[in-house]
Amino acid sequence: DSMQIFDENGQKLVSDTYNMNEPYIVACENIVGVSEPDGKEVRVYNEYGKMYESDDGIVMSFALNNKGDSAVVFKEESSYGIVMYNSIGEKKYGVNMAVADGIPVSAAVSPSGNVLAINCVVYDDIKMSSNILLFDVNINNKNKNTAGTKVNAESGDTTEKTPGGKLYESDDLKAAKKMENELCATMKFVDENRLMIVSDKQIVCYDVSFSDELKMLWNYEVKNEIDAVNISDDGYVTAAFGKPIINKMDAYEENTVIWYDRTGKSTNKFVSNRAVDHLTSGFDSTIVCAGRNFKSIKNEGGIEWEYNALQDVKDMRYVGSTKRILLVSNRDAVIINPKNIYEEDTTAKITEKQEKKDNSDETTQESTEMTSEEETMNEEEVYTEEPEPIEEPIEQPVEEPVEEPVEEPEEVQTEESQVIIPESEEVIPEETHAEEEIPEEVPIDENVEADGPFMGE
Repeated sequence: DSMQIFDENGQKLVSDTYNMNEPYIVACENIVGVSEPDGKEVRVYNEYGKMYESDDGIVMSFALNNKGDSAVVFKEESSYGIVMYNSIGEKKYGVNMAVADGIPVSAAVSPSGNVLAINCVVYDDIKMSSNILLFDVNINNKNKNTAGTKVNAESGDTTEKTPGGKLYESDDLKAAKKMENELCATMKFVDENRLMIVSDKQIVCYDVSFSDELKMLWNYEVKNEIDAVNISDDGYVTAAFGKPIINKMDAYEENTVIWYDRTGKSTNKFVSNRAVDHLTSGFDSTIVCAGRNFKSIKNEGGIEWEYNALQDVKDMRYVGSTKRILLVSNRDAVIINPKNIYEEDTTAKITEKQEKKDNSDETTQESTEMTSEEETMNEEEVYTEEPEPIEEPIEQPVEEPVEEPVEEPEEVQTEESQVIIPESEEVIPEETHAEEEIPEEVPIDENVEADGPFMGE
């Protein structure tokens, strides 16, 4: 297995190998990290190469900011922990949590790297709730734990109890919010002071600049099941709503997609004709994936392009702009221009197979493409020429002698027949020649059309 990073022209920038069975990535602008479920390491990269890697335990999840800071949620034998790294791979903060205090399932790092948010799930009898804990990660504060150490404070006068039941040093815990009977699905800092959270009950934005509480700026009650959700780097929340929740009034129509900016304003609405299963964002736009149908929609409204795939696509993302997209399938990854999706094949392939091809293979491919184009042109000429010699000579001589007087044009008719005969004689060999070429050209054209890995309908 390997991590390969390419620019928008398909040129390889970074290549690194690792040993992972089911790798997945987390990205924030030009920073990307890779790990695997129940894996033991997280690797962080930028466009120049690998920045660092961590191996603190069994990885449950991890988060990044655009500087390269990361927070890794990991599991030990009888507890869970979170370790935070700076952009050069140094451990700058750590939190240790017991199972009884809640299970940390995700984290978020502020753009500056000074605030760490942890989402913990707490089981109360048959009810589950989420605890959102904020920690001030300022290593210049002498009261903070040193780099790499874990917080495991004992009860005493200098500690306070969080909603999850865990005792932390009061200076470490910036704020806490318990979401009763509510589960946080995802959260992200959209700027230094705003934390966006999407749960099964609401979409909410908190101001985290206060020292002792999370101040709610705005929220929307969720009245439908959420099929897909995405929080973009520029602060937009895009949610695809599915079936209405029972006993909820004024629910959205099924398969409705809504855009919210960081101020809570709804900027766009789109109703898909099928269930939405994936959302990706960038460049003030969002790719709405519904089965094999993909649409690029602006956050402020307007469809930019639509693409229908003929095979399953695992992922689709913008590359450099909304005019170039990366399609990932089980077979390969391809960069295409959606504006010319019906006119040309891929403009850049970034598969390992292409890297191994010799120049001779590329030239042979070009020659076969040229011959296929010439053959298709010949097909069009044969097709357009066939009806002309057949229809005109047959219709004209039959109609003219019937409508016009027979006496005067007797000699003319013989002359016309003499003129038509040599023309038909000249056409006959062309027809016979065309008939010989057709069975050879048609299957070639069909195969050429079928070879395209991502031809749109």
